[in-house]
Amino acid sequence: MAKLVIEIPEAGQAALRFPPGEVEQELRKELALALYQRRGLSFGKARMLAQMTRWEFDSILKFF
Repeated sequence: MAKLVIEIPEAGQAALRFPPGEVEQELRKELALALYQRRGLSFGKARMLAQMTRWEFDSILKFF
């Protein structure tokens, strides 16, 4: 499986208001939501990117 690595400068990471240790998971979730909303990913692929169960991902979609 190919792996994509995105580098975020420290200044950008510091500006994020995510709890320490949760930055990667929160960014995965945000990217998955954005791609799903733009129809770039199906529901199943988006939830896998977010590393969430079907029910967890469905529950956060209610806020968008």
